[in-house]
Amino acid sequence: DPSADSSGPASSGSTDTGPSETTGTAGGACDPAADDTACDECVKGMCCAQLSACADDPDCVCFQDCAASMPPSLEVPTLCGEMCSIDTPFAHPTVGQLLSCSAGCTEDCL
Repeated sequence: DPSADSSGPASSGSTDTGPSETTGTAGGACDPAADDTACDECVKGMCCAQLSACADDPDCVCFQDCAASMPPSLEVPTLCGEMCSIDTPFAHPTVGQLLSCSAGCTEDCL
């Protein structure tokens, strides 16, 4: 039948619009994301264990969300510590480990 649609099989109902926009640990804290910056790539590469631990700590998740919403600067630990009620971010068990590790990425992150 020449009038048949030759564009392929009928839609199976799944309209895949690309990767889902989920955040958190669903795909793993260290998996690459389409919108990763050089800083994100460096931290994910160097600090995977710390990122994974952070994903399970609400204080650290708050700190990460805050830091991601700000332009990179040396003020971020202080400002985000205050916002997330973390008195001393560098002394916090998970935040401190992530900050110490990610200091190796300063060149990519500032």
